[in-house]
Amino acid sequence: PHKMINVEDYQKLAKSTLPKVIYDYLEGGADDEKGLHHNRQVFDQKWFKP
Repeated sequence: PHKMINVEDYQKLAKSTLPKVIYDYLEGGADDEKGLHHNRQVFDQKWFKP
């Protein structure tokens, strides 16, 4: 199984498994990408406990 620690780990896995057109669509964000940056900041602040 993959060890997912941060957003970049998920991004690398998605890039290596999704078709390019789908990855590019999801990775691009919308308009000025504020939502994308906000989501990454919030995700990085969370700690998950097994």
